[in-house]
Amino acid sequence: MGTSLKIKAEKSAEEKKAEKAEKSISFKNFLNDVKAAKYGNVKAALQGGAVTGSYLVPEDFLPELVDLLEKYPSYVTEARRIPWGAAGNTRVIPNLATRPGVAITGEGEDKVISNPTFGQITQKLSKLTSAVVITRELIEDAGIDLVALLPSLVAPSFVDALNTWLFSGQGVTRPGIFTASGVHTPTVANVTDLLNLKYAVPQFVRPQGKFYVSNDIYAQLASLSTLSAPKWLTYQDGVMRIDGNEVVNLDSAVIGADSRACFGNLNIGAILSPKTPSGFAVRYSDTATMVEGTGDDAIVHHLFQQNKEGWIFEARTELTILGSVWAKAVLSEESAS
Repeated sequence: MGTSLKIKAEKSAEEKKAEKAEKSISFKNFLNDVKAAKYGNVKAALQGGAVTGSYLVPEDFLPELVDLLEKYPSYVTEARRIPWGAAGNTRVIPNLATRPGVAITGEGEDKVISNPTFGQITQKLSKLTSAVVITRELIEDAGIDLVALLPSLVAPSFVDALNTWLFSGQGVTRPGIFTASGVHTPTVANVTDLLNLKYAVPQFVRPQGKFYVSNDIYAQLASLSTLSAPKWLTYQDGVMRIDGNEVVNLDSAVIGADSRACFGNLNIGAILSPKTPSGFAVRYSDTATMVEGTGDDAIVHHLFQQNKEGWIFEARTELTILGSVWAKAVLSEESAS
């Protein structure tokens, strides 16, 4: 009898061990799915219920999930920040084109008149938005204050959008560094010509400017051996430099899929003008319905009837690129391979 109970207990322990191992594998696979989603497509990886906003993940997984969400660096924080402040959605910023000249004047001679000249930079507010629908049950059962957590989950997406706008633009009317007019385009055939970018910009940009390059260009620079690397290329304490200026490698989602490189100073060459002081506004939807998707795939969420809540995240801002202080290049496929 005692032996039988012991065997049964051992089997129970083995079963528990196997069950635990299976859960561990499932959770690992789940996290791999989340990582593969790159956060931008997190809905497909996390949504476990049949409708939008239903149970995303088991309650016990939530703390680990929060820690593992990717946070991209915010390059736009290096840009010059000029809060909107003015009324309306359009404003004009005076831009100094030329300074007054100075000349030696002899005794009794006329002073040469040299007035400064000004141009204009016109900005018009753009709107970045995100909408989230979640069920009341998820809010009540999540074990954490999910509503308070939502802004911190949405914030990296706003950063991603601004990073992409900064370098690749957001459509024809919102240019980035690679699509703005007036950007210098020196001849750059391969990575050993990248130094040409620095000397294509005005003198005052060069000391504090940085090289921003795609991952594959960065990898090519890193692959140059110590013996074959040019003297102007250095790598020390985890920082790569070209002619003393830092080299920053950018993900293809930000800089584009091509082998791209640019040089400039974000504090001089980019103006970020937010309308919302806190970065973005959070609003609770007081409408009866919210529509997800378009056309035949559209889903209408009846918030009150289906026990759901809708949250709107909105930032009104403008990002202006001053093309004359940037240099860019797109390497050919042959040189990038």
